[in-house]
Amino acid sequence: DLLLEVVKLSSDIISPARTIYDIVRRGTIIYHGAEPSIPLLSYANKQEFRKEIGLPDDKRLLLAFGYVGSYKGFDILDSLSLPDGWSLVVKQNRHERGIEKPLYIKNAINLHLGYLDDVTLSKLFFACDAIIFPYKVVSISGVLFDALAHGLPFIASDLRFFREFAQMGLGITCNRNAISFSETIVFLASDYTRYKNNVQQFNPKLRWSNIADNHIDLFSKILRLS
Repeated sequence: DLLLEVVKLSSDIISPARTIYDIVRRGTIIYHGAEPSIPLLSYANKQEFRKEIGLPDDKRLLLAFGYVGSYKGFDILDSLSLPDGWSLVVKQNRHERGIEKPLYIKNAINLHLGYLDDVTLSKLFFACDAIIFPYKVVSISGVLFDALAHGLPFIASDLRFFREFAQMGLGITCNRNAISFSETIVFLASDYTRYKNNVQQFNPKLRWSNIADNHIDLFSKILRLS
C-alpha cells in the first residue's frame, strides 16, 4: 500500500522486474544487473578461479549464496540429493542487522571467505555452474541478477519473482522441499547446456551500458512530456 502511494506521486517508475510492475500497474521495466568485474575469458580461467578459492576442478558446482536468515531456506540443503558429478557450495554472509549465525551444511563445501570484494565475488560466480534459491519468501533478489549476469542458470522455490525468470527459460522453480529440489537439480543437469545458453543470451540486458541507455531513453521521454 505504501509503495502504491509513492507511485501516485511519480510521473513514472522504474521496476527492476515485471513482478513489481504487476503490483504498481504502470511504469517501465528495466532489469538491474551486476555486470562482472572481470571477464571470463576461457575454461582455463574458470579452473584458475576454482583453485584460488579452493574448489574442486572435476565437478559441476551448485552455489547457495546470501545473507544469513531463516527466510533463505538453507535448512533443506542438507537433505538434497545431487546427481553424480555435482557438488554443493555454500557461501553465507552474516547480515549486519541480523543475529542468526551461518548454518553448517554437512553435505556441502562450506566457504568461510568473509566479505567479498567485487573481483572475488565475480571469481566465485564464474567458478560455479548454477545457483540455488530455496527461499521461503522473496520480493526481488539481487543475487539472482548477479548469477544471471555471470551466466548461471538457477533453481528456486516457486515464488512469483523467480517464476518470472523461469518462464524465460533461465532456470526452474519447484516446491520448497528437498525431494522436489533434488528432482529439479537432476532435470537441470540433464538439460544444462540449453539453460546455460538461454542465460548467456539474456545477460547482455544486465550490462551497465545497456541499463544506462534504457535510463537515458526513459528520462528523455519524461522531459519531453513535462
